[in-house]
Amino acid sequence: MLVNLKLTQEQIQTLKRQGEDFKAWITTDKGKKDNQEHREHERYFKEQLSSERLKKITESELAEKK
Repeated sequence: MLVNLKLTQEQIQTLKRQGEDFKAWITTDKGKKDNQEHREHERYFKEQLSSERLKKITESELAEKK
């Protein structure tokens, strides 16, 4: 259920500032590296937790640590 939420001007300014900070950070080497690592983890878990894979997974595979 969505609530009609009102932000204060201070909250709006904080969100804008954080958005601008993020846009600047994501273009840095560290930001690009972190984003790439995140995407690799995302692909891995999407593969490992796909509905087809979950139908076939064994208990030992589920306990496996990467």
